[in-house]
Amino acid sequence: DLLVCNPTPRVHKVIEGDTYANIADRYNLNLDALLNMNGVRRDAAASLRNGAIIQIQQERILVELVDSKGKRLHSEDPMQYHFYNIGVREFQPRSSLTTGGNFLTVYGRGFPTVDGLLSNCLIRCRFGSLVQVPASVISDSELLCPIVPLPTNELDRGNQESQQSVVRSVQVGVSANGMDFDVSDEMFTYYRNVVCIDPQDVSSDLALEIALVAVPKSFRGGARMQQINAIESWRRLLPKVEIILVSPEDGVKEVADQFGVKYTVDVEVNVQGTPLLSSIFRKMKEISSAEVFILVNADIILFHDIMAVIKSTAKRFNDFLIVGRRTNTDSRFLELVNKARETQDWNQLRESARMNGKEHTRWALDYFVLSRNLFQNVPDFAFGRPAYDNWFVRSVIEKGLPVVDASNLVLAIHQAHNYAHVNAKEKREAENSEEEAWRKAMKMQGKELVRDAWEKLQSEEIQKNFALAGPNVKLGTSDHTSWVALVCA
Repeated sequence: DLLVCNPTPRVHKVIEGDTYANIADRYNLNLDALLNMNGVRRDAAASLRNGAIIQIQQERILVELVDSKGKRLHSEDPMQYHFYNIGVREFQPRSSLTTGGNFLTVYGRGFPTVDGLLSNCLIRCRFGSLVQVPASVISDSELLCPIVPLPTNELDRGNQESQQSVVRSVQVGVSANGMDFDVSDEMFTYYRNVVCIDPQDVSSDLALEIALVAVPKSFRGGARMQQINAIESWRRLLPKVEIILVSPEDGVKEVADQFGVKYTVDVEVNVQGTPLLSSIFRKMKEISSAEVFILVNADIILFHDIMAVIKSTAKRFNDFLIVGRRTNTDSRFLELVNKARETQDWNQLRESARMNGKEHTRWALDYFVLSRNLFQNVPDFAFGRPAYDNWFVRSVIEKGLPVVDASNLVLAIHQAHNYAHVNAKEKREAENSEEEAWRKAMKMQGKELVRDAWEKLQSEEIQKNFALAGPNVKLGTSDHTSWVALVCA
């Protein structure tokens, strides 16, 4: 007996231009066998009518093996193709952390075995619409499959649940050599563990030294005001944090002296002049003895809520990473910032951002809170370019350490820029290069993926960042974190 693991569809619906010959080629069938199956003589085979149904598979097909001269290779009974009516009844467990791991047992029918022995058929379990993993056939009614991390292509499907412990629910199905079979009526749920946060607990009794590190652009350019606003907000954090500016750009020393914060201009850059993440990490550890670092984009306004998340997380874990999405605001928001700086009343600013701001994409993360010893070394990423943020998430998950998504509780305000420092040609090149890099990295197969280009970007910088990040960069969004910070009842 010969087991066929990739059965073709039982029927084919004719479309314009179809002939019996090209249908036979498409499904790898013998033309005479196809004609005989449909009761058609070769000399009578004519053009087919659109919408006509052509039978292309029987439950059991008898074939003979012959050599190139037509000589039969077997004198005994002809070989038989067996087709299986594969189906899924249920599976256990019904849920998993977004990080995957463990195994899924699928119960159903028709899983290929030969006389009770495991067959060589390539059977796979399918999570969602695209992601497949090899399955072990335990019996004709039971499969065992590794549980994959939350499939990236499912993030934009169904209801947005990413701010809760449940992130996404996907269908589970079975495939054999690329052919999709039945899917379960039940959904498989991806979830995250919960770190319970008391948002009012921002007292100064947190026995941690915390340093906030930023890498500003030039203070002589269009980003000056936004960066000054951000520094003002960091100085208001309670408990107080040590602020460090790490940047070779113009005006850093003057601004650091003005606000009484630490700084260094001695940081390594790439050929485009962009600071390297590896050098930033070395410098911040040289300058500060802090136990926890907040690495934040230089134009992000923060509030006390981030300190409450840090406090609860540090109580629970020795080593950890906290990340989050930013809230985008338009140019009108800058007037409120100026007013808040004058009156020292930032409540109206905060409420306006919550009401009118728009949460940024799950792909882009703008702040990272990490324990001092979380990374001994980091790659030479171009800071502020795509992929390094997603690498942070994925690399910590692969270490088996907690990554906490604080997007639901931490308001991180991104102030609008006028992009005066970027000419039209540079901005267009930036957008094109970033889009191309993401398409290649994500293997979008023609599906559009929209991302911002928020400053001058160079294609080679982006490509190098993706190369350093590795193939699992697509599993490093805020939705792929293993924990989520929530206010618990």
